[in-house]
Amino acid sequence: MKLRQYQQDSVDNLMDTIQVKGNPILQLPTGAGKSIIIAEIARRMQERWNGIQILVLAHRAKLVEQDADKFAKLGLIPSVYCAELKRKEIGQFTIATILSV
Repeated sequence: MKLRQYQQDSVDNLMDTIQVKGNPILQLPTGAGKSIIIAEIARRMQERWNGIQILVLAHRAKLVEQDADKFAKLGLIPSVYCAELKRKEIGQFTIATILSV
């Protein structure tokens, strides 16, 4: 899956900021493709810091499913921790609802 240019720029800028300043934030509008951006950031972090564990939080089960789908499309194996989906998996890339955690 290929990111759009503005998505790639967002990922690149965030990764650069992590190296220099530490705790960046991305703010993106509805429909910008946040799920794929999150998955790409996780993929890059895993490449850079092998063995890192990443927790992605979402406020609805539907968003957990959407994020897990994008992780899988990038070749990452997502674990899902969500009571509503009746799944309680923990792994290198765990995607969960806030209330389930």
